[in-house]
Amino acid sequence: MKKYNSNKINVYLNAFLPLLTFIIILGLIFYTLERVNNLNQSKVLPRDITSQFAMLEDLKNRLIFSYKFDNESIGVSESVFEQQLNNNVKEFYALLNDMQQNRIIRKDELLTGISDSLQKVYQLQADNITQLHAMLKRKGTFSSGLIYELISYSSSVSENSGILESSSIHRSIEDLLIAQNDFIFGADLVTSNILTTYINTLENEFNSIEDETIRDKLIEEIHKYRNVARNLIELYGRIGLQNSSSGLLSDYIKADQLSNLLNERFSFYIVQHVNQKKKLVIWFVASISILLIILTTILYTGRMQKLIYHPLKRIFNYVDILHTGKIPEEALQLDTRDEFGVISRHLNEMVELIKDKTRFVRALNKGDLNAGLELANEDDVLAKELLDIQVNTQKSAAERTSHDEENAKRRYINEGIAKFSEITHSRYDHIERLTDVFIRELVKYLNAIQGGIFLIKEDSDGNELILASAFAYDRKKYLSKTVKLGEGLVGTCALEKKPVFLTDIPPDYMSVTSGLGDAPPKNLLLLPMLQEDKLTGVIELASLNEFKEHETEFAAQAANNLANTLASTRINERTSKLLAESQEHAQAMSEQEEEMRQNMEELKATQEESSRREEEFKGIVDAMGKAIFFAEFDMKGQLISINDKFLIFLGKDREQAIGKTFPELVKSENASKVDHDFIENVSNGHQETINDVLKTGKKKEFRVQFHFSPELNRDDVPYKLLCLGIETMD
Repeated sequence: MKKYNSNKINVYLNAFLPLLTFIIILGLIFYTLERVNNLNQSKVLPRDITSQFAMLEDLKNRLIFSYKFDNESIGVSESVFEQQLNNNVKEFYALLNDMQQNRIIRKDELLTGISDSLQKVYQLQADNITQLHAMLKRKGTFSSGLIYELISYSSSVSENSGILESSSIHRSIEDLLIAQNDFIFGADLVTSNILTTYINTLENEFNSIEDETIRDKLIEEIHKYRNVARNLIELYGRIGLQNSSSGLLSDYIKADQLSNLLNERFSFYIVQHVNQKKKLVIWFVASISILLIILTTILYTGRMQKLIYHPLKRIFNYVDILHTGKIPEEALQLDTRDEFGVISRHLNEMVELIKDKTRFVRALNKGDLNAGLELANEDDVLAKELLDIQVNTQKSAAERTSHDEENAKRRYINEGIAKFSEITHSRYDHIERLTDVFIRELVKYLNAIQGGIFLIKEDSDGNELILASAFAYDRKKYLSKTVKLGEGLVGTCALEKKPVFLTDIPPDYMSVTSGLGDAPPKNLLLLPMLQEDKLTGVIELASLNEFKEHETEFAAQAANNLANTLASTRINERTSKLLAESQEHAQAMSEQEEEMRQNMEELKATQEESSRREEEFKGIVDAMGKAIFFAEFDMKGQLISINDKFLIFLGKDREQAIGKTFPELVKSENASKVDHDFIENVSNGHQETINDVLKTGKKKEFRVQFHFSPELNRDDVPYKLLCLGIETMD
């Protein structure tokens, strides 16, 4: 094969130009990122300086706090303090050294001056803390220093004066100890003056002691106590504990304020300077990158058009014709000797192959299945596929036959299901007739020799099956057989609810284990009849021929359909039985109706007499309604009618009272007895009486006896509750 690499070399050479540009731009980007990162690190310097001053402040606070108590319990020793202070100073000067080496700070006089000022302020605060530590150490705590001496001298004064019987001296010593305690913890100017006053007072009282030995000893001790107190007061003043505007603490606060101001200015100028530098670097790199991209694009586009675009356009136009489905009449001609020239030759050869394959397909469409087609080479996939199509077309006839057989099996199942659905949907009066027709048609449809249907015996709790129908050798068999669940093949099929299929059965086997008799079939099929997984019965089929798969599938579906129909048929039989009983009852009712007609004539005369008595009774009731309380309740205990006397007594309107219960109307202690059990007892025909005391109107109380009794309808069934209330005497 002829080598061709001229176009590839040209492409590689031209591709080096954008690659070189990309490398340059990538280097500029890395330079920018590194420079911006360095600049961003400069922004962290003010924060680091602030943290160093904060650590110094924390050390000062812990130092002051520790000397308010016994420093041994706090754990602040002189060695620990000096080590922490030295570490902070070293860290600050290391940070300062990094700042001074930073190009931004080194080149800016303002920033350099601020950093020098921060160094001086930091050194001033560190020296201040060192002096503070020395003074606090001299001040001491309850176990060391001047405070310890002060407490010791006060204890000595108190013990030596204890032998005196002067109450004023004891009271002055107590006042001195209280003032001493306030002075130790307060250390302000007020407590210092108070302590001095009590010292002078106690010294004057000691001078008035008559015993010279005791007096001189106490005066000597009080002088020592005064000297220690003066030293403490002076030390408190130097530290600044008595006056916040002077002393070491005041100097530290002023230096701290100055450091905050310097750091704020330093942070502001650093951020401003860094942002300007970042903008300058980014703008410079972006400008160079854009210029390089524009120049590279112009040069690379011109070269690629000449090498690739123009020949590729001609190839595209040629392929576009192929894309539409047409075959170009003229061959593609390119005068290049590179890859595009090879592509043009291959396209021309491919078009010729397409023409050959088109002629082959046209012959197949006309029915010439023996048309020939030569392979262009061993890798001619399309030609191989076309030849495979030719072979597959020849095989399609055989496959069509197989498909027809499958359709026949499916049609066999569908037609069988339709046929037996028609049988099961027919209106048979009894289950026996339905099963007889079903097993007969099933044996014939499956080309079997005999069959039987076993149904669950209704009065056996589902433990026994009885042979409902049997058919063999084209006629009905009148057999009687009962099989227990789990007994033989039928019982096993019923117990497991799964089909049983046996082949090559011995001649004497069926007479022992089957339920159909002595026929010697070779194949036996038992199918459970299931209605929603509930066993209805078992179908047993015997054949001289082996049951096919589609026949077994059909038989299983038919068995389940029969199970559903049997369930409906049994319901219909029960309905028919109930209907017959209803007709007999209707006949008896007709005879009773004639007897009642005769009784109605007798009642008519009685009714006229009753109407006359009703008028008389109505007058009596009206009179009673004006004299007693009258109310009627439904069977739930809710009011349905009430007389005017009862409403006036209760002070309610009729609309307000209707629907209320007795306890809701008569609000008294005994009215609550009319509950659900009370109503139920009256509804059952019992009479109940309640004696109650009611308060209403201007009278203080009424004693009323309420009688509850049921009202009966014509059938002597209670349908209302009657309540009569009679006012009784005390």
